[in-house]
Amino acid sequence: MASRSHQIFAIARVRPKGFPESETRYRCVAALHHEQCYGLYAVQAVLRCLVLVKQIENAEIVRAELRCIDEQYGQWHEDPKIPAVPCPYVAFLLGAAYTTD
Repeated sequence: MASRSHQIFAIARVRPKGFPESETRYRCVAALHHEQCYGLYAVQAVLRCLVLVKQIENAEIVRAELRCIDEQYGQWHEDPKIPAVPCPYVAFLLGAAYTTD
């Protein structure tokens, strides 16, 4: 039986270093790959993720992480390079949403 997998990406508008405030670019700030996630389970996981992000405390932390990376890194493949996980709390929320039954 073939394995099914699902990937989720958290994409945010981030201003690259040296760009004016009006110019933002979409960047992946967190990603998750789940080997056995498909069908209804994937939909439920996305809904859990949205519930987690909408909670006031979590939303404040997510906004703070996004503010911290704003204008800190270059564009795609330009210096200074964005780290592999620029928003660890967002990655944690994705993981929590996808590993809960």
